[in-house]
Amino acid sequence: MRKAKFWLILISGILNLLTFATYLLVAILDYDGKSSILSLILTYVPYMIGMLLSSILLFYSIANKGKNFSSRTTQYYIGYLLTLFLGSIISFILLIIASCLSDIVVMNSKSDILREQREERREELKEQESLEEKQKEIAHLRSLKDQGIITEEEFNERMLDLL
Repeated sequence: MRKAKFWLILISGILNLLTFATYLLVAILDYDGKSSILSLILTYVPYMIGMLLSSILLFYSIANKGKNFSSRTTQYYIGYLLTLFLGSIISFILLIIASCLSDIVVMNSKSDILREQREERREELKEQESLEEKQKEIAHLRSLKDQGIITEEEFNERMLDLL
């Protein structure tokens, strides 16, 4: 799953939770004690349940960083439809954008793969040449130390610089 699709679905689920909280707040503020609680429940609870269920389904569809998204598309589409009928327009637009993003990974062409292989070989050769040069320099430093031209301290200092 692409990161952009993951984040769009996540943000849409969060917006649905905010819509749920808004419905809950409006229901509490709308209750004045004079109206029946039954009419209040019938007015707001279906929207609240729909938004909460929509968020849960959207979050479930992208669980584990979207690794199982292809097997959880049913939950995604149910959450998508609940958002369409009960949710905010912003979260629905985000879900439309997310559904337009494909999960197909574009493979490199044969020439791109060959170019990458050549570059890897060049890097390996450079590393090998660098290693051989360091081995020669270490052998030269040892011979200078053995001949007494440089001291042990100078030898250790040059080895640290070399490595």
